[in-house]
Amino acid sequence: MKKFLYLLFAAFVATTMVACTEKVGSEPGNDPNPVVTIYTMDAPADYDPDQTAAVRLAPNNKVAKMYIYAELKAQKDAFVKEKGEAAYADYVVQNGSEVSKENLDVVIPELMGLNAITVVATDAAGKKFSYETTYKGILWIEAGQAYIFQNIVHNGVSYFSGYVNVQRQDDCNIFRVIDMYHQLAPDYAPSNPNSVLTFEYDSDRQLVNFGTSYEPHIYINFGGYHGYWVPGQYPSYCYVDNGEDADGKYGYVSHLKVQGTSLYTGGYIYFYPDAVEWAE
Repeated sequence: MKKFLYLLFAAFVATTMVACTEKVGSEPGNDPNPVVTIYTMDAPADYDPDQTAAVRLAPNNKVAKMYIYAELKAQKDAFVKEKGEAAYADYVVQNGSEVSKENLDVVIPELMGLNAITVVATDAAGKKFSYETTYKGILWIEAGQAYIFQNIVHNGVSYFSGYVNVQRQDDCNIFRVIDMYHQLAPDYAPSNPNSVLTFEYDSDRQLVNFGTSYEPHIYINFGGYHGYWVPGQYPSYCYVDNGEDADGKYGYVSHLKVQGTSLYTGGYIYFYPDAVEWAE
């Protein structure tokens, strides 16, 4: 399916691309063929980050024309298996969107599943060269409820606990809780739909990663630390663990934050997913 009805293009002059472009092929003689370097970026603020691909295209000076096309990677792979890479390059030229041969940002919304984003560049003689990156569009589905016990201070009140509504990515066991504070204590915490906690589980249903939309927080892969945080000394993710008690199996998150150069405990979360709907 063609996914370029709503492309957003933004051209950038060369001086804005110093930090991103590569020198190979950017000057005559450095590279004899068209080369397009594809950089992935965060989606713009007014787009859904879970279903919007954003890429920066940096062509060298051998590119005469440039085309871009996106579709499910499985569909592309099936086409290439049957007809070959050269035929797919022709397909992109015929069905994709031609874009200017300059440094360019491209935003592709409403992508679901694993997509292949293909860029075909041609030289002055019309010879085609293909480049690819991938993007996975996420579909969140309702996954029941989980019990949360936590002591993170919010608006001066802590120890909010209870059941919260949970969503899950449709094809894996990554869960998210939207507006946890308001769900647990609506009388104290105003609604904030931009507040998101994510809990990532592996194939053994063990919590392996945690994320939050709250800033500024620095997550560090060890517990019980109250000293100073040195940038680059520790991994930049939280301490997570797994256990079981009388209430069931839980994932544990040690929530730490940095103020200036000092590290403080921001609280902890016990996440009981026994009642959620797991992916197969």
